[in-house]
Amino acid sequence: MNQFNVHNPASVEKVTGNIDPRLVLILAVATIALLFAQNSWLSLLVVCSFVGGVIFWLNSIRLFIKRILWLRWVLLFTVVLHMVLSPGHTILGFSFITFEGLSRGLMVCTQVVAAMAISLILAQLVATEKLITAVHALLKPLNLFGLNISGVAGQIRLTLRFVPILKDEVAVASKTVVPDNGRSGLSGRIGQLRMIIGPMIHSLVGRADDMAHAAVTDNEDVNRFDSLPSFWPPAMMDIVLLLFFTFMLLVLSVLP
Repeated sequence: MNQFNVHNPASVEKVTGNIDPRLVLILAVATIALLFAQNSWLSLLVVCSFVGGVIFWLNSIRLFIKRILWLRWVLLFTVVLHMVLSPGHTILGFSFITFEGLSRGLMVCTQVVAAMAISLILAQLVATEKLITAVHALLKPLNLFGLNISGVAGQIRLTLRFVPILKDEVAVASKTVVPDNGRSGLSGRIGQLRMIIGPMIHSLVGRADDMAHAAVTDNEDVNRFDSLPSFWPPAMMDIVLLLFFTFMLLVLSVLP
């Protein structure tokens, strides 16, 4: 385990190569649903403890903290909103701040952070292409109702491929030094922002067009998905995940 590094794709594939992406996706969605169904701190902390254990096992604590910092203003706004709008006992004599609102806001923030951690685990255990294939396999029965699942999954595949390009362009734009346009105040800042966003959008459109032409040139059918192996017999990692999830359900069932 000391040599396991989730930021190394080869290392991830070595440890979780035989894992069934459909099972991971189902368990992730089920855990998120179970997470938001909890209405007590004790049961919520139990779920968070299991999720935190997987984060620790994946050696993703630093990445997890980084994601929390990205959400800090959303979390703060959520707590303030609940404190102001929820009825209950006031805090320090302020009529617009309630203890029940604070408690509920902190619980919602904990649920959001845990859900973000589950999505991080999902991204670490399953490669993007395998994850899209799993979504396609699970939703394929909807074709019986006339829905084009392959087309939808193909669009999702293209969108996810574009995310790294968008990330690169945003990183470049954030480092762009914009010359002073001679205006101050809000109008000056809007002008500088336009000088950054304009070239970024132009570059994004060009790279998106190149990506589409590359897919056509290579005769790639983005709506075609490989078949996944059978659920049976399950791999060792599948059994471990199932036992882990079952144990969490058993612990929750015995809580008051």
